[in-house]
Amino acid sequence: MRLAKTFTEISNAERRAAEYTVKSYSPMGKITGLGAVEVSALEYIIPSQEFAFHGIRFDITSGGDYPQTSVAIVAISDAEDLLASLEDLASTTIKKDRFSLTEIELKIENLRIVLFNNDRDRLAFLVEASGIGSHFARQNILVDLHKLVKLAIDHLRTSAPDLI
Repeated sequence: MRLAKTFTEISNAERRAAEYTVKSYSPMGKITGLGAVEVSALEYIIPSQEFAFHGIRFDITSGGDYPQTSVAIVAISDAEDLLASLEDLASTTIKKDRFSLTEIELKIENLRIVLFNNDRDRLAFLVEASGIGSHFARQNILVDLHKLVKLAIDHLRTSAPDLI
């Protein structure tokens, strides 16, 4: 079976009429702030083409009276880089020597995570996709996000070790 490197690759795969895709998800958990981010392991397979995609899905819901949702998908091949970056962001400190406000942006595919300081000398972060974001008031919640991503990676590696 061939493994797709990006979600776009499987989405754009040429298909015959009535050819189907098997889409499977396993939710790993959710972090909640001003909005929420649910992390899932996912697998897409086009059986007739022996074509598969494995990745991590982020369902992002904004906060407020009229919440909106968006989805970001990160390929399993980028997951280790995402884990390392989340570890870095979780332990980062921002000094106000030169500038009073600073943002540190991580972008993988259509997932964007921004760590920033506020005027109360606290670090917070945003998880965003397609212009829809969820804000978290404490940097240490990044550790929880890291755990959920790690769970999704472990799930994919144990459920399909020959494909990943």
